[in-house]
Parts: sequence; structure tokens; C-alpha cells
Amino acid sequence: MLAAEILLKRGASPEGVDMLNEALSMDPGPMLLQTAISIRHIGAQAEPLVRKIETEVYPKIAGDIWGKYKSWMYPMFIGMALDQTLDNCAEASPETKYTD
Repeated sequence: MLAAEILLKRGASPEGVDMLNEALSMDPGPMLLQTAISIRHIGAQAEPLVRKIETEVYPKIAGDIWGKYKSWMYPMFIGMALDQTLDNCAEASPETKYTD
């Protein structure tokens, strides 16, 4: 995940986005958390990942903690990183409204 993040920070790299997109399919745990952190760090370059975050990742981590997360462990921290990603993408494209 860090390699994908570095590729994207050094210049737009479709391979970096593709790697992160694949990693979003992992079960909630340490690797998905690292993926979420890397995605948060790339800012608006995460735009192509937003739909998958909303439709596939959020349902996996959904639960009753704060009315949003499955547990206080990985799901909460994954969600917090991905929430920031949606904010970053919304700031870059103000006409787009993402769900909370």
C-alpha cells in the first residue's frame, strides 16, 4: 500500500490507484487499515475509489459504534481514514456530495 501511495505522490499513476482499489476488497483488519491510511494520504487522487468505498467498504465496517462502525478496533479506524478521504475528494470537487 505504501508503494502505491508513493507512486501517486510522485505523479499520477494509474497503477497506484489500481493497487489501492484491489486492496479495498480485503477483510477489515491491519491491511485494510493501511490501505485506508494510504488512500487518505493521496487526497483527491482517491476520487476513482469513492464509489467502492461507499458501496463495498462501508457496509463491511458498519455497526453500532457511534451509529457507524462495527467495533472500536479496525473498523472504526478504517472508517475514520476513509471518512477523511471522502472529505478530501468533496473539497476537490465541491459539486459532488458524498454520503456520511
